[in-house]
Amino acid sequence: MSIIIEEGFGGKRSRNRTGAEQEVIYNILNTRDEDEAYAALYGHVIRNAPMLNDLPLESVETVSNEDGGKLCIGTVKYSNKKPLRGINVPLHSFSTKGGSARIIYGLALVNQYGDGIPNFGTGINYEDQKFQGVDIVVPKWSETIEITVPRTVVTNRFKRMLRGLTGKVNQHSFLDMDPGECIFFGVDARPGEVEVDGQTLPLLTYDLTFEFHAMPNVENIMIAAGIGPVKKDGQDYAWVYSVDAVDPFSNKLIKKPKGAYVVRVYDRVDFGVLGF
Repeated sequence: MSIIIEEGFGGKRSRNRTGAEQEVIYNILNTRDEDEAYAALYGHVIRNAPMLNDLPLESVETVSNEDGGKLCIGTVKYSNKKPLRGINVPLHSFSTKGGSARIIYGLALVNQYGDGIPNFGTGINYEDQKFQGVDIVVPKWSETIEITVPRTVVTNRFKRMLRGLTGKVNQHSFLDMDPGECIFFGVDARPGEVEVDGQTLPLLTYDLTFEFHAMPNVENIMIAAGIGPVKKDGQDYAWVYSVDAVDPFSNKLIKKPKGAYVVRVYDRVDFGVLGF
């Protein structure tokens, strides 16, 4: 059952008489796990309410309901105590430079030259009784998202959420990429700074840089001569099983592709909790 987030009893309220500090109470339904509730609420807030009455986000907190049941209570605080410059405004950078991948079998054997040599088909660089393969350029997408958040957002629970997402693959569509294509490499965090009269002064913020890489899903490829079409998600791993065979042209023992396997090597999670 999916997590539901709704504004709780009492709604929005001021924390002082000037209205410069405000908070919103949320009910997070269908979970008692505080980390899970935090991730869901953080993503919801960044997407839908990073500001409240011109006040930037200050912090996100969650606790499980003391009365039991699958319910957590979330408190989202806003305050003008934090610098407004660039708070919660994501900046996207990307690259389509090709990545590198090692292939053992090519697409087709164009020609072979020499007398009495084995026909290796599409195998590449046969040495020491196996194909060594070759590194080739493959389609690849990388994207970084930079965002500045108040230091009060970067709690231990926030860090735990990011650690848990690192090395995972998108379960749902993300940044216009299909499920299975995008992997989260992690985040670099550094304290915010500002130059004032030639001096570098710290800000009560963190500058976060999120890094993502993607490989396209494929529906219909030949992974080796006579093996395919193969369907493979971008971040799954495909490998070819080869067997010993006698080459009829040279009467030598060589390797021939027999079958292929597609293996899932990364867990899949919902990147929507990041709010991008």
